[in-house]
Amino acid sequence: MRFPVRKILSPIVALFVLFVLLGLWQASSLIWTFPAYFYTPTEIGSAWVASLDANMWQATWDTLFRAGVGFLIGTILALPIGAITARLRRVENTVEPYIGFFYALPKISLLPVLVVWLGYTDTARITMIAISVFFPVYVYMNAGVKGINPDYLKVASNLGAGRWTTFRDVLVPAAAPMAMAGLRVGLAISLIVTFATEVVGQSPNGLGRIIQDGFIAVAYSEMYAGIIMFALIGLAIDLALRLLTRNSRTLWGEAELA
Repeated sequence: MRFPVRKILSPIVALFVLFVLLGLWQASSLIWTFPAYFYTPTEIGSAWVASLDANMWQATWDTLFRAGVGFLIGTILALPIGAITARLRRVENTVEPYIGFFYALPKISLLPVLVVWLGYTDTARITMIAISVFFPVYVYMNAGVKGINPDYLKVASNLGAGRWTTFRDVLVPAAAPMAMAGLRVGLAISLIVTFATEVVGQSPNGLGRIIQDGFIAVAYSEMYAGIIMFALIGLAIDLALRLLTRNSRTLWGEAELA
């Protein structure tokens, strides 16, 4: 059994590069005088640690709730619709014109409409997030199912596999990597749109509100602390999705045609 040297070295190298860049940034403050709004890494870190109070944790929870619910709704709708349209030409011909119309549309432009309909509420914000997540996840899932080798499906049919067996043992494992890639893209979009809805949608709480209030009040420590918390949330969830992506075939099982 070979020792996984590359798997161990990769994160070490990544951390080393990060520390070098942060070190250069910190060292440059000893050479040049930065303006008050340009914080060094140690100042940003200190601001983040100092901000870890009940208000910050509540804001983090509010942001996570909106992003998480919107992400789940968009994903739950996009995955089956993407798979169905990839397999059924008539359904695809019906759905694709609407996908093409809305896909290129900046989704945040729909927020004023949702606010008119639903008011400045979490329902409007979550709906906006779900709409934004739906399209990239749909596109990736659709492409993943279409990209399946048709020979796999023929072999499954010749072996007498039913629709459910073919779906479980062939379609899902083969499309899983593309679907997981779509989820990663959808995750990033959910956090971006969450921030936008908290700022533009006049949310009374959330990390977006903390960042915006810090900017307006020239309280840059709060602004940077909110940004760091946003980044940590995205990093943690993205790492989890990357692990699922790498093991997606193991998670769902390889296609068994024999």
